Amino acid sequence: MNKHLISAVALLSACAINAADVVLPEGMIALTPDGVELTSENADNKTQNKKPIVKTDNNLLFFTAKTAEHGDELWVSGLTPETTRMVKDINAGSEGSNPSYLTAVGNRVFFVAETPESGTEVWVSDGTEAGTYMVKEIYPGAGGCGAFGLSKFQDKVMFFAMDEESEFVPTVGIEPEKWLWITDGTEEGTVRLGNTPTRQDNYDGDAGVIVEANGLAFFVSYNLEMNETLYVSDGTPGGTKPVKNINPKAQTGNYKTASAAIDWLTPVNDKWVVFRAETVSEVTGTTDMGSEIWVSDGTEAGTKWIGFDFATGETDGLPTGTQFAMGETYGDILYFRADDGVHGVEPCIFDLSQPIEEGVNPRMLVDINHWGGSANLPSWPSGFHIYDGKLFMQANGGYFLDGDETEYGSGYSLWRVDTETYTNLEYSKQWCGFEIYKGNQRDNSCWFENVGSKMFFVAQVHLPPTNFSK
Repeated sequence: MNKHLISAVALLSACAINAADVVLPEGMIALTPDGVELTSENADNKTQNKKPIVKTDNNLLFFTAKTAEHGDELWVSGLTPETTRMVKDINAGSEGSNPSYLTAVGNRVFFVAETPESGTEVWVSDGTEAGTYMVKEIYPGAGGCGAFGLSKFQDKVMFFAMDEESEFVPTVGIEPEKWLWITDGTEEGTVRLGNTPTRQDNYDGDAGVIVEANGLAFFVSYNLEMNETLYVSDGTPGGTKPVKNINPKAQTGNYKTASAAIDWLTPVNDKWVVFRAETVSEVTGTTDMGSEIWVSDGTEAGTKWIGFDFATGETDGLPTGTQFAMGETYGDILYFRADDGVHGVEPCIFDLSQPIEEGVNPRMLVDINHWGGSANLPSWPSGFHIYDGKLFMQANGGYFLDGDETEYGSGYSLWRVDTETYTNLEYSKQWCGFEIYKGNQRDNSCWFENVGSKMFFVAQVHLPPTNFSK
């Protein structure tokens, strides 16, 4: 979505207040009428944001919203109140079709919706009622295919879904599975790419994630030989395959080897994917190192552990895991959060254009949370964003603020790091003159966007009570 639009228009949720009761700043208009409650979501973990707001190439804004008459349905806006409307009452009546996984491709949006007749299936819309339809009834009947994880791949959409074969003839075990599919928005162009089951629960990020890099779609799947490992697809059944056995440690049971426990697949500059995975002695040549950082270009030779133990030491008798997560990329540079085994989960950097070197690349940027002088407390940063040569983020500082011994902590607040030296850490009150949400509170800084010479973002502000007199 082009977040520049936020400065000109506003989507208002009627669950809290009527649009007519809101006084907006000059130049801002409300798009949604009274009685419309937005059901769209925002989350630090973007892969868990199942009901996003998306923009198509022809500048239509698609979102989900609920009314008493129609329930939760798909809405569209041409960025004026007059063009903001429900697209179609997919599930007629007040129940709603609960649209999710909105994914824009060109001038259309793909999504998942539910109806009593067909259950949960994949739909597509061009913003008109006539141009909104189910692409294919993958699993006939009221249950539906339960599609999830919709992701843009080139000019199509990939997703995971269950059909009769994957339910009754699963690849492994006896449980129903959801396999990889692709669609161009037509019934004949909606095809299964293989018997490629994916994880339907999650470790930290979301299950069913598909990311595109180097002309391939990367995802997690499993088979009896390799257990759970990294897969790629070029959009054809023949080009959908495992990359390599990331965790070759032998085990007994249904699988010959152990699970890679892959999470947080993060594309970098359309060249690589960075992720975390179990890293064992069979790979390191020394000892098991737990969940560590890996890189892949989609080839077996180019899929590698970074070569050193990023998260050193042990936790509860097991190797400390990196907890690699929340990656944001700027060219070949990846900002992320991780535990280096000493400082807790803190902001880190990885320049994929430079050689990998222990302690240098990748590495932790700065230790934000050192409450009481403790080095190993995490700040759990997120929302990494570059503006004016500095890295901004939300993080938990958790220590007494300068000059105020009664202020017991910053909570989750806005922080910045100088990207030239990576050492000049400044608390937000030093650059804007005040703490956005004073005290040990969370200001929820997010949705950063550079517009001209300024940076815009959303934050929760606490204002002191005002005394009114007649």
